[in-house]
Amino acid sequence: MPTLDFKGKQFIYAHHLTVPFRTLDIDDDKSLTSEIPPSLDDNFIIHGDNLHALKALLPKYAGKIKCIYIDPPYNTGNENWVYNDNVNSPMMQTWLEKNSPIDIEDLERHDKWLCMMWPRLHLLRELLYHINMIVLAFIFWMCYCDQMKNKKHGVSPHFSVEVLKQRYLECECPIERTHWHIIWLLADTTHPRTPREVAEIVGCTPDWVRKLLKRYNAEGEAAMRDKRKNNGRKRILDETQQAALEAALSSPPADGGLWTGPKVAAWISETLKRPVSNVSGWKYLKRLGYTLQTPRPQHQSAATPDEQQALKKNLGSG
Repeated sequence: MPTLDFKGKQFIYAHHLTVPFRTLDIDDDKSLTSEIPPSLDDNFIIHGDNLHALKALLPKYAGKIKCIYIDPPYNTGNENWVYNDNVNSPMMQTWLEKNSPIDIEDLERHDKWLCMMWPRLHLLRELLYHINMIVLAFIFWMCYCDQMKNKKHGVSPHFSVEVLKQRYLECECPIERTHWHIIWLLADTTHPRTPREVAEIVGCTPDWVRKLLKRYNAEGEAAMRDKRKNNGRKRILDETQQAALEAALSSPPADGGLWTGPKVAAWISETLKRPVSNVSGWKYLKRLGYTLQTPRPQHQSAATPDEQQALKKNLGSG
């Protein structure tokens, strides 16, 4: 199961449990209930720290809220928001007090943002009715992943998400198909995913996903090719020579019959004026779309009398 790790998590992990319960005091002068006395059963607005407000709602509303909309600071670095949850840890306090307010130059602002969100999300989860937990999780994950996507693993717009998906579905090379799959999953903003999550889906390591993304951002479509082919060595035939071989394969070989690996190797050797292995001949047959052919058995009446007699002797000796 994926986990979310960030600096300061060990200090903030149970902070929501240490937040004291507070009562909600009604302000009669600001209440608009006509002649009916104001009550906490009415619609109300809470003025105060949202962490304290959430804790104050728990005794009456725990497990009863059907939908929650939250609009936290989006952590783009332009809000100058201040972390002030008073976490009682000297190490945490020293770390948090290094930069305040938290701005775009603060390289740890993502960690501080998560430290701010963590206890609030725990309290929000306690307020939610169980079937609606996914609503909150989705809102939070979208806020977090949008920032991480843009800041840490953005995908360059060489192709649209729809084109990336189509390339993935239509690709015939297994290796290149996996490459397209990885980039499509990273680029799909409707389901934001981290490199670690994509790696779990496609069955590779997060480090490889990041390397491929970096290569794709720099090279575009060229990065999708299976660079293991030929191990970087130059092919035996250039494009012109390969086209000549393909034209030769459209006709029977000089000695008749079918084209085989040795026959193709002999053709290449004659063209290049140097020896070529039979294996290379077979690889070029496969590369040009040819498969192993087995001659269809001939009828026994096509054999000569001597061949028929030899067959009968062999059968009889068995």
